[in-house]
Amino acid sequence: MSVAELDAQASPGGEPPRPTTGQTTPHRVDIDGLRAIAVALVVAFHIRFPGFEGGFIGVDMFFVISGFLITGILAGEYERRQTVRLTRFWARRIRRLLPASTLTLLATVIAAYLLLSPFAQETTARTALYAAAYIPNVFLAVDSADYFASDVSGNPLVHFWSLAVEEQFYLVWPVVMFGLSALAARLRQPKVVLAGLIAITLVSFAHSVQLTNDASTWAYYSPFSRAWEFAIGGILAIAAPEAGKRLSVAASTVMAGVGFLAIAYALLTIDSSTPFPGWNAVIPVVGTLLVIAARLGPKSPLGLPLALGPTQWLGRVSYGWYLWHWPFIVIAELYFGSLSGPARIAAALASLVVADVTHRLIENPVRFHPRLMAAHLPNYGLAVVLLAGSLTIGWAALNSATSALDEPRYEELLVAAEDGFSTFERGCQTNDAEHIMTECVWGDPDGGRTVLLVGDSHAEQWMPALDAIGSTNGIRILARVVAACPAMEVGVGFAPDPGLCAETQAATAEVVAAIEPDAVVVSQAAAAIDVLDNAAWAAASETLLTELADQGVAAVWIHDTPTLGFDPIECLGSRSEATCTPDRWSSTNFAEEVRALDQPAIDATGAFSYNPLEQLCDDDVCLLRFRDVLVFQDDNHITTAASQALVPDLEPVLLAALG
Repeated sequence: MSVAELDAQASPGGEPPRPTTGQTTPHRVDIDGLRAIAVALVVAFHIRFPGFEGGFIGVDMFFVISGFLITGILAGEYERRQTVRLTRFWARRIRRLLPASTLTLLATVIAAYLLLSPFAQETTARTALYAAAYIPNVFLAVDSADYFASDVSGNPLVHFWSLAVEEQFYLVWPVVMFGLSALAARLRQPKVVLAGLIAITLVSFAHSVQLTNDASTWAYYSPFSRAWEFAIGGILAIAAPEAGKRLSVAASTVMAGVGFLAIAYALLTIDSSTPFPGWNAVIPVVGTLLVIAARLGPKSPLGLPLALGPTQWLGRVSYGWYLWHWPFIVIAELYFGSLSGPARIAAALASLVVADVTHRLIENPVRFHPRLMAAHLPNYGLAVVLLAGSLTIGWAALNSATSALDEPRYEELLVAAEDGFSTFERGCQTNDAEHIMTECVWGDPDGGRTVLLVGDSHAEQWMPALDAIGSTNGIRILARVVAACPAMEVGVGFAPDPGLCAETQAATAEVVAAIEPDAVVVSQAAAAIDVLDNAAWAAASETLLTELADQGVAAVWIHDTPTLGFDPIECLGSRSEATCTPDRWSSTNFAEEVRALDQPAIDATGAFSYNPLEQLCDDDVCLLRFRDVLVFQDDNHITTAASQALVPDLEPVLLAALG
């Protein structure tokens, strides 16, 4: 494959290159087809299409494709010229990627300004500033922003994290390839390049596995934990650039078939609860690698669908569709409220039309502009202008949103948005009973009775109420809370640290025995049932309650609070309270389902229970304001004020459990 052709496909949305002298190798339609599949998976995941819960693996497919193509370009250039012209390489990347991404950034910031509340405007503008510099992945990792969390999924520019990883790769990889190629030439050992890529792959993969276990948010966004996905594509480009050419149609089809099966398996078995990337990313990465290596032609049964006109068109506009689809979906959902499935599909299809227009009127004209192709300097001038424009608009939008939020009408909403309770500062995500008894103490530290709170952040939200009850009644309140981790041994659910979650669940009985509390309060997010097994959940509840009963410890089971399908702070920032009030069924379906699973064990063991839905919801709706305070901090956590407002309802239950 010629360098010109590789360059034509070296980023999302490539298309057949314009003719160049000496170009004889046919265009690789299979790569455009593979790119079409990758972007379709991502979009299907984002519109929550059933069966595509693992569609985010499309990003990993893009990384492998980019690694293969870019490494081939750089290796081919060094072989011909004994150097890599970095300025020329980066100029091509500027022409190809920056105009469309800048347009998307500016349009999204302006749309947020015109349609959304200052809360969403601030989030969008702040992310745009980082995205303009191609470092939003670092910002999100530092901010501990779990990609699958609701507060992140409501950010219309969060998807720029993967573009940032690609840009960081484009910045560093030419230097790496030049260094390895120069070393190989000096040592007269061509295999040095391949050895270097293998070493990078192994080190990065080991880092990815470790980071996925220890700090999954950093693992997801970090270019270092993703580098192996690019590098493994590079290994194929160096070790077998013409792989598949000498294979028969049957052999090529079998190889690609195995690759597609691996991708399909990953799609069906990986979801937002799966530790990722780490070991689980191997499946879609190797599957993509096999399909690329097979070099599927249109005569192959698997190559024919990839070569069809619609597939090729989607592959060519995939970059633009990736850019546009998420802002369309998120802004529509923030503006109209929770969207139905058909409405999300409509938003995605509308963005596809815009992607095609962008490809025709922005991407290609800039990419093939004679003056920009003839000299490097104008490309860098273009980059400076676009960057300056993005930063200027971003700063202006951020300042506007910040000023608007200073208005008195937003004061109560700002307080509610920050009115959460955290035990994290005291290190209460631990199995160290001594630490819990000395550091994780609320209520009356000298109280004659002890209550231990266990569960996830939905348990933590009850600490303000328990603290008040403990202070009034001479009760020492202890906490052992792990984010997104159910209290009982049922699986890790959405836990950002699966290892810690599993260890915590396994040690609950041991910790309770060491602390010897008079009562244990249990609460957890019911939405975890969406990714966990119903029968296993019921069995785990029974096991935990039985263990507590056997130890002579009273149990208080607090059922879950409503889970909204929208951000209430954003809604109240631009609409009336009546308009934003959610219906009961859609807000309590998870809570009611899990309550039905837990209740038999509660009844069988004589545990006490409290159902906050009795106060927070009536027969038709769930309240956004209760006893003159705002109930929700976000779409699934109640505020500290709401927790304290529920003290009169929770207190009798806890005191009854304590006798």
